[in-house]
This record gives sequence, structure tokens and C-alpha cells, in this order.
Amino acid sequence: MSNRLLWALVSCFALVKFMLVGWWPFLSLTHLRHDTLIFINQAIYLLEGNWLGPYSEYTLMKGPATPIWIALTNFLGIPLLMSHHFIYLGACILVMLAFRRFTESNGFLLLVYVLVLFSPFTFNYGAIASAFRGMLHQPLVLGLLALSIILFADLCKSVKTNAGLLTLFGAMLWLFWNNREEGVWIVPWFCWLIAIMMVHVYREWKFDHPGQALKLIWIVLVPFAIWGLGTLALAWKNYSEYEVFAVVELKTPQFKRAFGGLIGIKAETWNPRYAAQSDVLDKLYSLPGGSKLNLDDMENETREPIHSLKLPWTFRTAVADAGYYEKGGTAVLDFYNRIGREIESACERSEFECNKPVFGMLPPWHPGYTERFPRTLWRVLERALDIEDFRTIHDFHSTGTPRDRLFVSRLVNSPVRATAEDGDLSLPKFYIRLKKNKTRYGVKIVEFYREVTPTLFWLSVAGLFLALYSTIRNRKISPLDVVFFGLAGTILVQMVMFALLRVTGYSSSIRLYFSFYPVLYTFIACGALSITRNIRQVLNNPVPPRSF
Repeated sequence: MSNRLLWALVSCFALVKFMLVGWWPFLSLTHLRHDTLIFINQAIYLLEGNWLGPYSEYTLMKGPATPIWIALTNFLGIPLLMSHHFIYLGACILVMLAFRRFTESNGFLLLVYVLVLFSPFTFNYGAIASAFRGMLHQPLVLGLLALSIILFADLCKSVKTNAGLLTLFGAMLWLFWNNREEGVWIVPWFCWLIAIMMVHVYREWKFDHPGQALKLIWIVLVPFAIWGLGTLALAWKNYSEYEVFAVVELKTPQFKRAFGGLIGIKAETWNPRYAAQSDVLDKLYSLPGGSKLNLDDMENETREPIHSLKLPWTFRTAVADAGYYEKGGTAVLDFYNRIGREIESACERSEFECNKPVFGMLPPWHPGYTERFPRTLWRVLERALDIEDFRTIHDFHSTGTPRDRLFVSRLVNSPVRATAEDGDLSLPKFYIRLKKNKTRYGVKIVEFYREVTPTLFWLSVAGLFLALYSTIRNRKISPLDVVFFGLAGTILVQMVMFALLRVTGYSSSIRLYFSFYPVLYTFIACGALSITRNIRQVLNNPVPPRSF
């Protein structure tokens, strides 16, 4: 296949994808005050020049990347959903260019491109078509994987690279890190690639060109410097506006001290879904600072424990109801510090029985978690491979008043999905028929992925053992297999992290899919190429890769 034909087919498949999803109206869910409403309001404040708006328990609840992106697309006059489709398309092309470093087969590159372009989660209307952070997160994850592979493969050949790629990588890393709070899973992936590059450069140039290693270090530092300086700039801006030197308030030492102390108080009866039961809250209320809070309507005779997933937001809302957020960031952080200190003192005096929370934010480890963890780990993988949580446009309707929906429509530069009361009858018959046809095609694509994804995944897992055998047999490892092993480790890290969140009651399954599928299908593509090469080598008909 010629390069001209490859790019022609790339364009054709992109048009097909846009025909299937490009018509989506925006899903306005203004009733979700902890999710979409935060980002919509903050985007409006940004456009008005008021940063993230007045200080409240919602202001620094989540990373600002999504409202910044919404404000930017509005300023440029680009429809928000179309911007998602365009950057996801760009990420797919980057993946194809990344695999160009390992193969000259345009047919294989086209298959890789199609595999990631029609990823089933990109057809999930509820997760993509609203102001959820997953809308931006998927292309960021895919783009970061592709750019890191490109830079890794290029730097292994020569300590030269494109300044534009480094800048793009740094900007995408900054957006990724400040979009969702669980991005730590990608750190081992970066560490693995950087470590292999350092070893390679040391072996390759330690005698003839000792300055090459230093040059490589500087090149590697560029994107991470962009990320670090950009994140520090956000923290400094928040400090100047709200007296809180942090991007997300939940990551401040003061909040971790208070919240970690609360979930560290031992309950009379253990329940994996509830990090703070009524008796734990009674102990909190017995403290001088805790007496000012009311997390569970303590005067109600039918008090219920607070679910772990809701506890951080309920705790912050109680602090806001007590009037501390009206006093500013310093007063809020001082109060969190005070609560944490009071809980620690009560634990030291044995007034409360306490345990140390996991990572400062998860409940103390319980033998019940150990029992549930292996089953949860397997369930996380099973649900992801089965593409279980998939819903179309017919499963969602907008909420809010007509005025709210009109305002949101102007903000995102696109039409808004009808409400359940209006229904599809308010639309022309031709549009209804067209929508049903395109939705049906999307469902068929997802059903196809449901059939083939488990098989492709387990074949790729088998390919890991073949790659390991080939590495041991040849006593050297190819850059392709370095990437292959790294992606496998990344999937494992994601599974362990999300199983840990699920087993402690802190996460819904939808969180996994935002970052899992881009890694999964890149892993499958890498596995297919690695298996092909290693089988040829074992059969003494090698396609010699550049190896370390």
C-alpha cells in the first residue's frame, strides 16, 4: 500500500467516524452540581475574566483542565464536542505515526489507526457528549502514549528530537495531570521508558560521546518542566485568588490530615462501602471543632451511614455549611488542620480507636479488603473487556430549564439534547430516522468490539511470554518489546489502582474506561506486531529490529 493510499483511507475512515458521532447534540446535565455544573460555571467565570469564580467548596474540588478547555473552544468559536472528535482523531494519527517507528507496513498502520479510531468507548454518548472530564481525558491518554513512544523510539536511535513534539508532549501532560486526579497510574510507564533510554545511551555512547547522556537528560526534562511549571502556575494563581496553594484542594496536607483522620476512626461494625458510619460521625461531633459540623443530619432518628464515594464531598459541604468557606481559603485550611489535630489527639489519648488510612485518603486496610481484592481485580478486567457500561443517545436526555439549556448551547457552540419531557417528537422525522440509523451502526461497531476484544487481549498476553522468551534467547530487547512490556505493566497498574478504589467503595466502574481503553487497544496493536516479529525470529526468519 502506498503512502498516498494510506492517507486517503485515513481520511475516509475519519469521515465515517464523524458521520457516526459528529452529529451528536450536547448533553446538558445541569443538575449534576458535583460534575458538569462545576465545569460549566467555571468556564463561564474564565470567559468573564474571574478565574474559577468565587471561593466555595466547589471551586477547587476538581482539576481545572476541562473548564479551561470549554472556555477555550467557546472563545475560538469551535463546537465543544467537535473539538473532542478532532483531538481524538489527532491522537489516533499520532498512534499510527508511533508504530511507523517499528514497521514499514502501511496495511498494518491502517489497521492500528482503525482499531483506536473506532474504540467502543468513543461511542458512549453519556460519557463523551456532556461536560464530563472523560470527554477530554481519552484523547489525552492516547496522545500521551503515542508521543512517549515516538520520543522513546527516536531517542534510542539518536539524541535528537523535534522541539515541537516536546512542547506538545509537555502541554498534553499538563492538561492530563490537571484534568483527573488519578493520573498517577501513568508514572510507572514514563519511568520505565526513561530508565531504558538511559541504559541504552550509557551503553551506546559512554566511551565516545559522554555528553550524549547529559543531552538526553535535558531533552527528557523539557516536557516535564512544562508540566511542572504549568502546574505550579495554577497553584500560584489559586493562592493569589483563594489563599490555597494547590490545584485541587483535596490534595492539600490540611485536608488530607482532617479527612484521613476521619476515615481512620474505627467503627463498631465494618462495612466496605461506608468509610464513616454513624458511630464514627458521633465521635467526630464530640470534638470541639467537629461539633460545628453536620454530615448526616444528626438530629434525624433515621440517620444513615455515608457512602465512601460521597464522603469527601459531604465532608466539604458540611464545612461550607458551618461558614468557613465564606471566610476564605486560610480559614478553611486552618479548620481542616484543627480537625485533623483534634482527631490525632483523641487517638493518642485512646478516646478513639484509630488506624492509619491507606495513602492518606483511603480507609485503613481491613482483612475483608484482602479477601475481596482478587475477585474485584478480576471483575475490573472482565467488565472492561466485555465493554459492559455502554449506552447510546436514546438513554440520556438533558435537564434544566429552557433558559439554562439555551445558555449552555451558546457556551458549547452546538445544539443541546432534548429533555425527557420534550422527547424526540420535537425533532423532524428525517432527523429522528437519521439518528436511529447512525446509532444502530455505532451499536454494531461496539458489539463487534465486544466479540473480538477479549480474544485479542488474551492473544496479546500470550505474546508477552513469546516476547520474554525471545528477549532471553537473544539476550537483548527490541524497542518494540520495551513498549510492549511497558503497556502490559501500565494495564496492570490501572487494574490494581481501580480495584483498590472499588474494593474500598471509592469509585464507580466508569472511571476505569476513560483511561483503560486507549492503553488496551495500543497494547493489542503492539502485541500483534511483537508476536509477528518474534515468531519470525524463532523460526529463523527474522525481521531484525534495532535492539539494545
